[in-house]
Formats: sequence, structure tokens, C-alpha cells
Amino acid sequence: MAPSIAKGLSGSASTAGPEGQPAPAPEFDMSVRDERIYLATLCYNLFVAGWNDATLGPLLPRIQEHYHVNFTVVSILFVVGCCGVITGALSNVYLSHRFGFGKVGPFSISRLLDTDLLYLLHQAITFAAALQILTYAVMAIAPPYPVLCIALFVNGWGLSLQDAGSNAFIASIPRNEKTNMGILHAMY
Repeated sequence: MAPSIAKGLSGSASTAGPEGQPAPAPEFDMSVRDERIYLATLCYNLFVAGWNDATLGPLLPRIQEHYHVNFTVVSILFVVGCCGVITGALSNVYLSHRFGFGKVGPFSISRLLDTDLLYLLHQAITFAAALQILTYAVMAIAPPYPVLCIALFVNGWGLSLQDAGSNAFIASIPRNEKTNMGILHAMY
């Protein structure tokens, strides 16, 4: 966590309490209106992730036609995407530990909001969204088949980071966390 606690949290920013005991978790102080805005944003995030996952299958005949590959070769796209998701899940643990909870990317729109909690929680989601924008731009120009495979790997990695960041954010909101988590996952 960042050295200071801003609007989103109240309490001490220290990581250790008396006698080396862990400090109690700071209280979450977000308005219901802000929670709903973030929930709606993250629901859209997972809706797009579901849309992304659902579009590859129907596009297989067109991809086969464009790249002149058989069904076995074109199905490698599913394997590559899955490998990207697995890599994202494994790297998320390292990146979260190395850079702080949720603080994965070098930039964030939450800096505009000037809150440390939001800054930390938005990092993975923002970094992953940038990866997705990059991969969608690459895939839109119909690159050579190996480049398409690499783009799908990076896209899977980004989707995995976004999913983890979205779940972590919703789980950190103490009001209606089970209902909010259900709504979030229903949007996928």
C-alpha cells in the first residue's frame, strides 16, 4: 500500500502494529454512489472480457479463409489465448507482490482522483486495458498469423490481469460484497 492514506481510507498507513503485529486493515470509506459507479464500470469491463472470449469461435471460418490454414492450425489460437491467461494469473501474483497490491502498471487514470486506494487498485486494470487496446489494434489490421498468435497471448494476459483486478476491487468493498461479486460475474 502507498505510504499515505487518502480519501478512500481512514486510519494508519503503517504496516506493523504494536509489538510487530500486523496493523488492522483500514476502514473503507467510499460513498454508495461511488461504489455503484465503480461496480458499473467493472461490470462493463467483464462484459467486454466475455465478449472478447465469445468472438473467436464464430470468427474461425473467416480466419481460416484469410490465413489459408486448416482447423488444427487455427485452433492454436485457443491454446495461445489460454496460455496468456495462465501467464497473467501467475504473473499477477508476482507483480502484486513486487509492486504492491494491484499496483501493476506505470500509469493510472485514478491519479486524477487523488486517492491512494483507488490508485493502487486501478493499476492492474489500467495496465491490462492498455494491453488489450494494443492487441486489438494489432489484430484489426490482420497481421501475419504468428503475430496474431502473439497478440492473442498478450490479450489473454491482459484479460487475466483485468479479471484479477476487478475481483480484488469488488472484494475490498465491505458493503454488499457478495451481491456485487455476483453481479460482476453475471456480466461476463
